[in-house]
Amino acid sequence: MNKVTKKQAQFIGMLLALSTVITSLPASAQTENPYQLIDFRRMQEQEQKNYILKASTERIEGSVIIDDANEINLIFGNLSKNIEVELISPSGDRFSQRTQTSAKFQNIFLIFSPDSSGLQIFKFSKPQPGKWKYIIHKRVPIDIQQNIIFTLLTDSSIFAGIQGAREENWLNSNIKLELAALEDRYPIKQIAISTLIQSPGDRTLQKQPVKFRDDGLNGDRAANDGIFTASFKAREPGEFQVSGNVEGKTSKGNLFQRHVSTDFTVIRRTARFLKAFSDRGIDTNGDGLFARMIVSPAIRVLEAGEYFIRVTLKASNGETFFQNTRVKLPIGNVSPEIEFDTEDIKKYLKVDAPYQVSEVFLE
Repeated sequence: MNKVTKKQAQFIGMLLALSTVITSLPASAQTENPYQLIDFRRMQEQEQKNYILKASTERIEGSVIIDDANEINLIFGNLSKNIEVELISPSGDRFSQRTQTSAKFQNIFLIFSPDSSGLQIFKFSKPQPGKWKYIIHKRVPIDIQQNIIFTLLTDSSIFAGIQGAREENWLNSNIKLELAALEDRYPIKQIAISTLIQSPGDRTLQKQPVKFRDDGLNGDRAANDGIFTASFKAREPGEFQVSGNVEGKTSKGNLFQRHVSTDFTVIRRTARFLKAFSDRGIDTNGDGLFARMIVSPAIRVLEAGEYFIRVTLKASNGETFFQNTRVKLPIGNVSPEIEFDTEDIKKYLKVDAPYQVSEVFLE
């Protein structure tokens, strides 16, 4: 949940491992092994923000909540040598590129060439929990705009995420999302959730709040289990994103914040299953035994085209076996045939009939 992706780890790891030019900082501010500064196996991305430092802007201020972490890495990307970053701890201690390196603090500024932008990394061991502030400011006036990326990596045991929606969902069908914040893999039951749904590709659709609940109702698994559920219907097809923030307290009583997000697609339904089917057997050699069984689900097609259909059979012992097909269907009510070999049915279901049609999947 919000782990550093393999691509991100490779990118930042590449920045650290490449032959770099370390700017003329004091020797105390330079680490001897920059490529070993971050251990990505223990890190998760807690937060990432993009800032625009305009030519007319002297400084940008931001803040981030640090919880029960043993190690954090604050990374400021795309910085020029004329931009400086200062960090302020909850107790007012200040850190910058010129701060003396210690057992609890390291920093490094990496650039590819003397003319390129760089990567500023601040590493803290056992950082003070609470709200940390950062100030990005210009040493001298700069007449160009700079896009600065801030990333916080932490080894905190607090994770949060959203899951549940399929990649593709039918228009006007029920879309269910589940959200949880975990500490050492156990759900945190008392959290504040603030999330919005939007369609990034359609600016005419306004952001709408998404309400998550943990009361055991309306599709929620169980009341007060720490797994929060949201259920809604999309009225328009397209690409959608649900994102927001989760806040709560750790077992040590420290405040935590996590950003969560998920993406999914809503598509217009062009055919639907009518919840009825017929079946028949085929005796291919006249021995009085069925060699094949045909199941025909009733489908109403609203738009002609090629469809994928899967039919699942379930036996009295709970075993299941499915067959699928792709078939072109015309507009109207149709009953395409899904063929099962009876030898396969015996092999996989392991008991004699009767069998139930437990699922018909259509897309």
